[in-house]
Amino acid sequence: MTGGSPLSSLRSAIRASASAEILGRVAALAVTIVSARLLEPAELGTLGLVIAGIAIISMLGGYVEAGALVATRKMDEGVRATVGGVLRLIVVGVPLLFLFLFQEAILSAFLKDGARQAQARSLLPVLALLPVIEAISGVAAVVLQRRMLLAPVAIRQAYQPFIYAAGGLSLVVLGFGTMGLAWAQITGAAAVAAVMWNLARTQGALAAGANVVAFRAIGTESLKQATAGFVGFLTERVDNLLVAGTLGPAALSFYSFAWSASRLPVTIVSRVARGAFLPALVHAKGQLEESRRILAMGLSSALGLSMGLGTLIGLFGSEVVTLVVGSRWASAGACLELMAATVAVSPLLFLPLAALQAGGAAHRGGPVAATLQLGLQLILIPPLCVRFGERGAAAVDFIAFSAAAFVVVWWTRQFGTPGAAEILRMLKAPAMGLVCAVAPLFVFGATRPTSVLGLVIGLSVGSALYLFGFRVLGRGRFQAVR
Repeated sequence: MTGGSPLSSLRSAIRASASAEILGRVAALAVTIVSARLLEPAELGTLGLVIAGIAIISMLGGYVEAGALVATRKMDEGVRATVGGVLRLIVVGVPLLFLFLFQEAILSAFLKDGARQAQARSLLPVLALLPVIEAISGVAAVVLQRRMLLAPVAIRQAYQPFIYAAGGLSLVVLGFGTMGLAWAQITGAAAVAAVMWNLARTQGALAAGANVVAFRAIGTESLKQATAGFVGFLTERVDNLLVAGTLGPAALSFYSFAWSASRLPVTIVSRVARGAFLPALVHAKGQLEESRRILAMGLSSALGLSMGLGTLIGLFGSEVVTLVVGSRWASAGACLELMAATVAVSPLLFLPLAALQAGGAAHRGGPVAATLQLGLQLILIPPLCVRFGERGAAAVDFIAFSAAAFVVVWWTRQFGTPGAAEILRMLKAPAMGLVCAVAPLFVFGATRPTSVLGLVIGLSVGSALYLFGFRVLGRGRFQAVR
């Protein structure tokens, strides 16, 4: 593996990953907003259901990519890339075959309406191309990341949401509906595969090859990643399936809209942890103080940002949704405000998870945390949905997420994750910002903005008050890894 200073690579990767993720998510959110105005909630809910199923298969292939990236056994890089690609195609091909063979039974279990089942059947063959294209793209990604070209990879992977946004918006406006959104997804993925392979080609050709030792090494490492990761990924999809099964596709569209909006900041934290902090922590493996320094700086800054965003979402989430996409999505706004708490604590899960992976213990602590999260979802979502509708599922989102974060933080103390006392000290400044931002509600009363101008003013004042509490009263600062 080549590259310069790990911390130098970390700085550039953080900037590239965060910037690309923010811009990409905003572009994808624009598609969601326009689609919500032009399409029916049930249509979008059905599309979301199919995407959730395909995404599970895609994530299975992602574990093979991660296994090829971090496998410690020495092997030729061409062999590593070839074996990783072949294994990934096998891993995604088997469940896709199963899905097509039993699609009628699977669709009827989640969609009771015949029209929605027909819509799902037409979407499935198109979206099934996505895991295959990603497998082809992943071969080039492994080669580039092994050479520590983290920022170029992050930038090129960000092409997909922009192409999806441009194509999706055009096709929806032209009347192609959810099928247009599906083809926009495929076009974006294919474009990323092309540019990734072009970049890999410019970095020098690799000779394809394979051997039993490489299959065994990458397969074993992939299983370790999957042991923790697959259960964790299910927690991000099973909630959608439970809401759909309990309340139907219309309620799912409200919950899914709020979940997608809340995951804009959460996913940024997750991607930066995976694309920037994980490689840096791998390089710092065996240097406990260096790992502790990286994690402490990362958590301190990330919590300051996530608590601020969570505060603003909690204060104005409903207004953002109703003013942007219309009053019929008011239920999604209520869910989004509840999910603001998940946004606030998200760094406490994803940065320690990077430490867990770097320490080679992802297959130990990860499954415990993810199983706890999944178990809470399975137990709590159906009854709370019956009692409180989709807002009950939004509350469970925070409860289950926080429980998983607690387990991961506790498990990764041996790898440099700060302890409870230090984390509480990190939360002092964000807590002061939160108090300053919400104080006017108790002093002057809770006046909700009813116009876009009022919303902009509210967000601006809330941001200023949070920063005042964070920087001045709490003496917090956003640190950079040096």
